[in-house]
Amino acid sequence: MAFSARIKSALRLVAGLALFGGLLWYLIPSWSALAARADLAASALAWAWLGAAGAHVAVAARWKLLTESTGGNRLSLWAYLHSLMVTRFLGQFVPSLAMDLVGRGVALRAVGSERGIGHATTLVVLERIFDLVVPAVLVGWAIVARRPGMEGYELLLLIAAVVLFVALAVPGLVPLTRAALALYGRFRHERAGGLPVGITHAISFQVALLSVLRFAAVLVQFAGIGAGIGLLLPWPDWVAATPVAQLTALFGVTPGGLGVVEVGWWAGLAWVGVDRAAIGLYLIAQRTALIAFLGTLALATWPLARRPAAGASEPA
Repeated sequence: MAFSARIKSALRLVAGLALFGGLLWYLIPSWSALAARADLAASALAWAWLGAAGAHVAVAARWKLLTESTGGNRLSLWAYLHSLMVTRFLGQFVPSLAMDLVGRGVALRAVGSERGIGHATTLVVLERIFDLVVPAVLVGWAIVARRPGMEGYELLLLIAAVVLFVALAVPGLVPLTRAALALYGRFRHERAGGLPVGITHAISFQVALLSVLRFAAVLVQFAGIGAGIGLLLPWPDWVAATPVAQLTALFGVTPGGLGVVEVGWWAGLAWVGVDRAAIGLYLIAQRTALIAFLGTLALATWPLARRPAAGASEPA
């Protein structure tokens, strides 16, 4: 079994490398032309790093809210953030979907969680539903906003799309959570009633708002990476391209979603009219920057990971 698992992992890595390499071969005319296009801007990359940090703080806060509203013991936000950063960093080198579904629960137990890994996995699946709906709504926004005659209405339409997401998410979170925990209880042969759901409308609104803030920070991250290499696009183009890449990233079965994420970026950036060579440069830049950002953030959060939550007592 172990040998078979190693073979599957190796095949996923080969598939990811082949897909990534094939895309670069198709997009990039020559390495000399690629180097000539790069126009590095350290300040833009610093903004991108802050965007990455903000996005993961929003996810960690959302994870904490969901966990503690469904029977989890109180931990500091730093514990959630560090657990998230470690698994996201490691997920660049192993199948990211598996690391997110299983690794986050393992990492959180290492810093004091008393809930099982299955509980964490259930909530990650719930989070992924939100992270699927947000970009899906924004793809719909992009289809409408990019139609002839809609110039000048992009911001108004974007506000309407955000309001639509929140209007769907707030009343939908509690039944989704109950259904998810009922399935979890069935797998554990527990009654669903023994799994508490303390999610109020206020908590649902916070979860929805954090999901929106996460995506806004992701936009800062990826637009900052683009600006950091000289790829400057109008904000509606980034809002249109980014959700396409985000949707593909949710199904990353290769290490770090290698190749799969890049296909999403190729589709999204080509949709808004970016030329092939610039897309190839961006694919290399975003992959490199993401590994660097996640690694530095994991190290930065490590010293504070075991800080107790406010109001929680230290273990005896």
